[in-house]
Amino acid sequence: MRQLKQKQNIASTKKGAESKNDNKKKRNCLYFCSLVSFGVVFCFTGFAALVGLLVLKEDDENITTMMQASTFSPSNIPPPTLKKPLDIVFVTNEIESHLGKIYSNNNFLSPLRDENSHQSKALEWILYNDPLRKKDFWNRFLLANFFLCFKGFKWKNHSFWLSGADECTWYGIHCQLRNGIKEIVEINLDSNRLEGTLPFEIGLFPFLETLSLAQNPNLKGSIPSSMGMLENIQEIDLWSNDLTGTLPSTIGQLGDLKFLSLDQNQLQGSLPLQIGNMTSLEDLTLAGNSFEGIIPTDISRLKQINRLWLSDNLFTGYFPLAFFDLPKLAYLYLDGNQFHGQIPSHFSDNIVDIRVGKNLFSGCLPLELFQIAKLEILYLNENQFSCELFPEIYNAPSLRELDLDFNLFYGTIPEFSGNSSLVRISFSSNQLSSSIPKNITNLKTLEVLSLNNNSFTGFIPNSIANLTKLQYLRLSENQLTGNIPIELGNLTNLHQLTLHNNKIRGTIPVCNTSSISYITADCKGKNAKVKCSCCMMCQ
Repeated sequence: MRQLKQKQNIASTKKGAESKNDNKKKRNCLYFCSLVSFGVVFCFTGFAALVGLLVLKEDDENITTMMQASTFSPSNIPPPTLKKPLDIVFVTNEIESHLGKIYSNNNFLSPLRDENSHQSKALEWILYNDPLRKKDFWNRFLLANFFLCFKGFKWKNHSFWLSGADECTWYGIHCQLRNGIKEIVEINLDSNRLEGTLPFEIGLFPFLETLSLAQNPNLKGSIPSSMGMLENIQEIDLWSNDLTGTLPSTIGQLGDLKFLSLDQNQLQGSLPLQIGNMTSLEDLTLAGNSFEGIIPTDISRLKQINRLWLSDNLFTGYFPLAFFDLPKLAYLYLDGNQFHGQIPSHFSDNIVDIRVGKNLFSGCLPLELFQIAKLEILYLNENQFSCELFPEIYNAPSLRELDLDFNLFYGTIPEFSGNSSLVRISFSSNQLSSSIPKNITNLKTLEVLSLNNNSFTGFIPNSIANLTKLQYLRLSENQLTGNIPIELGNLTNLHQLTLHNNKIRGTIPVCNTSSISYITADCKGKNAKVKCSCCMMCQ
């Protein structure tokens, strides 16, 4: 029994030991499984957190960029979803390469090296703030540079500029397809409050045909020589600005240019000889500047010229005679300079309007001048012409305005022809004498008759009253005698009547004319020979 109990105790002890071992194994397994489960959960949670942080960071960067882009969107158009960022190095190198075409030739460092330059800021917009992120970014860079250079946020109209819209829809920008690509062909920002100077980059628009920035009084500085790189340009309108400096010689490289308007600026210096190379030019307008010197004879090479407007400058010397005979010349404005010499006898058959007043031209007028069939306006006033007037001065069939004021013409006024279409005759301040022709009634269309400050004698013809369209009648400072024709009261369209400093007498008969605004006569004092109740000036 003792041995049996011992065996049972031993068996029980073994069984207990085995049970303990089994429990230990179970605990170890559970512990291991717990560790594995915890590790899996920890890794998954960490990964999820990392992904979340990356997503949040990317969203934050997009939001920041969109906010930055919105500050460059004056049109307040919501910026589109930003595309993949452009290659910074590639874009910078490409732009710097393009800019090198103009800056390396002028000994300038690249403006991209100056972080405060408008070029550098335009590059920054292209790289980081342009919502469109176009691969063909060059035109957008040029326009961004243009916008920043001229303080675009102050413009009268800057719709769509520096927004996510296609640059061809920006205000004042027009594009056309060139080889399947939309290219900028016109920039028109007239009267749009531009401020600043013309950027050198203006010459880098390869397909530009029209550049119109007129009537921006705060557009200052000089015309950059890079303008000569616009090989497709046909029209440049920069009139009524505040441009200074000289006209660059590179302007002569614009062989396709048809219209050049630089009037009403502060440009100066001589015209470059290369101006004769612009053989497509049809309209050259330089009036109201301070250009000086002699006109280059090569200007006569402009065979397509229709209008030349050089008024109110400081040009001197002889004007090239060959220019008067250019076949397509219709409008010639040389007034307000210091040209001298004589008027040639050969003119273009297409000439319509000649204005050479306020110069130093002299001699007699050529008869051929009054045989031009299309001539409508002839202003020769304030020169030194000296000769007797001939009857043919009325012969030009289309002549409407003839101004010979302030010269040295002498003799009598030729009889007026019956088929005249003259609207204006101004012979004031010459040395004309004798009487006023009685057949003045032939001038049925006359609106202005200025004969003051001469030596006319005799009576005022009653027939003047038949000129029912007459608005200005100036007969003062002569030696006219007799009574004032009462028939002048029939001139119901008369605005101005000057009769002072004569020897006439009577009563002014036009005081009740509703259109009258200015009358002068010898009506001063109690013993005045002329009675006038409505005169603005009594001598």
